[in-house]
Amino acid sequence: MSSELFHYQQFLETMPDAALLVNSHGTLIAANTIAHTLFQYTPSTLIGRPLEILLPQRAHATHATYLKAFFTQQGTRQMGQGIDLNGQRSTGALFPVDIMLRTVNLDGERYALSVIRDVSERKKLENSLKEALEAARRYALTDSLTGLANSRAFYEHLQHEINRLRRDLHPFCIAYVDLDNFKPLNDLFGHHAGDEALSTVAAEMRHQLRATDIPARLGGDEFAILLSDTNLDGARGALEKLRHSMLLCMRKKEWPITFSIGVICCQNADMLPNQVELIKQADRLMYRVKHEGKNGIAFDHYLAP
Repeated sequence: MSSELFHYQQFLETMPDAALLVNSHGTLIAANTIAHTLFQYTPSTLIGRPLEILLPQRAHATHATYLKAFFTQQGTRQMGQGIDLNGQRSTGALFPVDIMLRTVNLDGERYALSVIRDVSERKKLENSLKEALEAARRYALTDSLTGLANSRAFYEHLQHEINRLRRDLHPFCIAYVDLDNFKPLNDLFGHHAGDEALSTVAAEMRHQLRATDIPARLGGDEFAILLSDTNLDGARGALEKLRHSMLLCMRKKEWPITFSIGVICCQNADMLPNQVELIKQADRLMYRVKHEGKNGIAFDHYLAP
């Protein structure tokens, strides 16, 4: 090793991160103690080896091309560029890293200085924050009692279906569901029974409806269902089946609950529906069922206000 390389090796030892010196052929010429510890190699088993031993197998082919281009351009690559990179220890274990590269000239030869930082803890923190944010988002869009979508989530899904109707002519229907005699249930059996009834209805909706349908609790004893890619005939079959299964559940508990349901279907892109007006029309249909004796379903197509 020349004196210039020797002094540069000493300089590498002052760095707070792992540091490697690589020649234009991709051979490891020098490394500091932190690098040996990080990659779990001794100096005798690391120096003189190809740099690829510190990289995942899948990166070997592309790295050779990248290294050649780096020496040609004589550039600098800073840390923190948002690229997901992994190092590989002697055990084969992978770990996330951030890397800074720059060319240096020693004894008339060009080398690449690679400074490597283990970002495992940072990645763990980032993943924890992502999970926490996702959990908070789900909580903000979920009804705490039933586990169904809440009104905010329902309106988001409804707007998505309105956009699909406008763009791709996909029909959809929305059902407004109200529990008849819910107040007498609470009065006779207590609020615990009321909560159980709401949870039972939610569970039956999840069981009977398609995975693509969106049941939601809008509040109190009122629910809504978004049936995507569904016309009036399809909605009729699905909702009659659902109402029948929910009634059976109520009868088994000897609860006086029945269901009044209003259903609005949209399939005409020329009549662009409005979220609020759609809900109002389904709500009006539901109340028509209540006024006509409860325990039934009224269907209609969307009518522009």
